[in-house]
Amino acid sequence: MKLNYKIRKFEPKDTKAIKNICADTGFLGEKIDTLFSDRELFTQLIRNYYLKHEPEHILIAESKGKVVGYLFGSLKPNAHFYILLNQIIVMIKILFSFLIGKYKKYPQNKKFIKYLLTKAPFELVKTPKNYAHAHFNIIKKYRHKGIGTDLIKTALKQLSNKIKKYKIKGLYGEVFSYAHKSEAYFEKAGFKIYDKKKTNFLKDKIKGNVYVLCINKKLF
Repeated sequence: MKLNYKIRKFEPKDTKAIKNICADTGFLGEKIDTLFSDRELFTQLIRNYYLKHEPEHILIAESKGKVVGYLFGSLKPNAHFYILLNQIIVMIKILFSFLIGKYKKYPQNKKFIKYLLTKAPFELVKTPKNYAHAHFNIIKKYRHKGIGTDLIKTALKQLSNKIKKYKIKGLYGEVFSYAHKSEAYFEKAGFKIYDKKKTNFLKDKIKGNVYVLCINKKLF
């Protein structure tokens, strides 16, 4: 049976659904809770910049009145800097919560925080200049139904005038690569590997090597 859904622009009422999807897909498409219990601050690491600074570039996938996916987009050339700045601010909040004992009942949080402070800064991948940035997530039961492709196509269509105005050369995203989703998976989708770094983020959760990739695709 064909899935009925629509792609539409973001509305403020979608914020809660975005947060839930972000937390429910934060661990390689699964719930983030086994890695980090604070769903609110975890999602702030990812969503804050787009909701505050580029909400006009957010798209929503909706099926039968339910938000089932979203796409964050950014056309601003300095966006990567401000995304990192936002993440630093949220990391300070996370560290403060840890220091005041908020996470005593959640031993997994200590590992996550240690990674953020000691490993993550050295695992940042390079990003291409004059490329738009995209990040999307979809609820598990709605994946592999063309929603992700439609989100990207719709974004490119709606933003075509801005893309030309700002002389955007292509599109890039940052993803994890591992045994079940190798580099070939992204290359098959038409992306090239722009940069790659091995990560220790999931070494005790995933067998084999895990890499952070910056993938990109030229638009013109």
